[in-house]
Amino acid sequence: MGAVYEMAHDHNLPITSISNYEHLISVFEDMSDSNETAYLGMCCSNFLIKIERAFRDSDIAALLVDVAGANCYDLGQEHLAYAGKFTAEAKLPLATVKKLMRHVPFPPGMSD
Repeated sequence: MGAVYEMAHDHNLPITSISNYEHLISVFEDMSDSNETAYLGMCCSNFLIKIERAFRDSDIAALLVDVAGANCYDLGQEHLAYAGKFTAEAKLPLATVKKLMRHVPFPPGMSD
């Protein structure tokens, strides 16, 4: 996660870690209020499937990258995740994220 956070920071992109469904809906509302048109997100496919309607209803374009490794749904520990206490380590496909970030412009005055 650290490398992905660093890439986002380098591109001056806001970083938001979603803590629960209500938080996700709040973030979508804030993005809509700020006229944000798209985002790059990362979540496990189980989370996406479970709340697919929220992603669709947000009406904000998204590019979602699937995280690998143990997740709360596979382990039957959703209750821990919802409480912010799930501790398994997710793995991001760093090579994929790097390829995607090549297409994200740097802010004026900054370069890779």
